[in-house]
Amino acid sequence: MVRKVILSVAASVLVLLLIALVVGSSGEGLLGSGNGEPIYIYGDEAFTSENGVNGGSGTVDDPYIIEGLRLVSRWSDYGIYIDHTTRYFIIRDCAVERACAAAIYLNTVSNGRIEDCQLTRNAKGVYLLNSRDNTFTSNLIAENNYGIVMMANSRNNEIGKNSFLENGLDLLDRGRGNMYKEDVSVKEVAPTVEPVEKEQTPAAPVSEAPSAEPMEPLEGEAPAVPLPPVQTPSQATTD
Repeated sequence: MVRKVILSVAASVLVLLLIALVVGSSGEGLLGSGNGEPIYIYGDEAFTSENGVNGGSGTVDDPYIIEGLRLVSRWSDYGIYIDHTTRYFIIRDCAVERACAAAIYLNTVSNGRIEDCQLTRNAKGVYLLNSRDNTFTSNLIAENNYGIVMMANSRNNEIGKNSFLENGLDLLDRGRGNMYKEDVSVKEVAPTVEPVEKEQTPAAPVSEAPSAEPMEPLEGEAPAVPLPPVQTPSQATTD
């Protein structure tokens, strides 16, 4: 009887070890299987712990902090989406991979800082629309179709000390007054054009921008309107 119990326990332990081995070896890329869901913040009041905020009060001296996230967004348009905010915040030490639209998407956002993040193998590493006075520093932006994209009315953003590696196009700037400081390994910056003002024809979508070399077409382009917390694109890229 005792022997049967011992054998049963041993078999259970073996099964658990095999499951752990399979799960541990199933991840891909820099991030493995990830450990979190996409973050969506709409409006200053949505900077909450439920939305990944670790601390801070949103002031210049005590910004909101979002840090330590590991996201594989294979079936989502974005990893972190900040929408219509003016409070001060920092996104740091986060890793986002395989977002169908952008790893970090800022729509009508000011006073943000993204630092020490790894944004890899996404349609775009960072996408800004109508966003200003944000800072991007010390990030690894690699193997994306586009590294950083700044669309119409994105102004006075600072890009510095980032590493751009193996992107289809490292930087696309269609805003005004954006600043570049000490970026590492930037392959090419698309020409800056005047921002599109109200009542004029909108700027061409990113997919029409010229590139230095052939690249795969972008899929799952995120619209310039609020998205739900997690949106599954109709045409997600399958590796």
